[in-house]
Amino acid sequence: MSVMSIDKIIKGCKAKDRKCQQALYQITAIDLMRVAQRYMKNKDEAKDIFQEAYLKIFQKIDQFDPQKGSIGAWAGRIVSNLAIEKLRGKKVFSNIENLPVALHPVSKEDILGRISADELLAVIHDLPESYRIVFLLYIVEGYSHKEISKKLKITESTSRSQLVRARSKLKLLIQKKNKLNPMYYGEVK
Repeated sequence: MSVMSIDKIIKGCKAKDRKCQQALYQITAIDLMRVAQRYMKNKDEAKDIFQEAYLKIFQKIDQFDPQKGSIGAWAGRIVSNLAIEKLRGKKVFSNIENLPVALHPVSKEDILGRISADELLAVIHDLPESYRIVFLLYIVEGYSHKEISKKLKITESTSRSQLVRARSKLKLLIQKKNKLNPMYYGEVK
């Protein structure tokens, strides 16, 4: 079996060629499922987002511009947008402006620097949804607070405060897990 170039795969997807669609799926599936799982706590909801994303990817493949980035990044944005849309429907962000201002105490220790990305992602799922989504959009996806505010229909200051709260809560969650298993996360002094 010959290996197709990504350009040929995309061109074939634009022509609705099933083999090219399958090739694109095989190239991107693992990464896109990870994106869906980052946003959705429930695995079934992540699978729904994942499947819906491929329908949208194949419908909108004509809009992909290789000059603006990779097919993986473009498809990843589709997944994250679908997840945010679903969370918005669940009213995750409806009362975000009214959350208490009190922050979790912050340690001066660089706890986040002591764990792997996979360990961090596992802990991120323990965050309240509004914290988790802002954290993922800002830290993982690279959106600005201005872009997040438009995407989530919240103020920029709310986006900033949710990020601060998410970081503080993450540190607490990591410290808590560290106390349960200090060998796993390294000792925190």
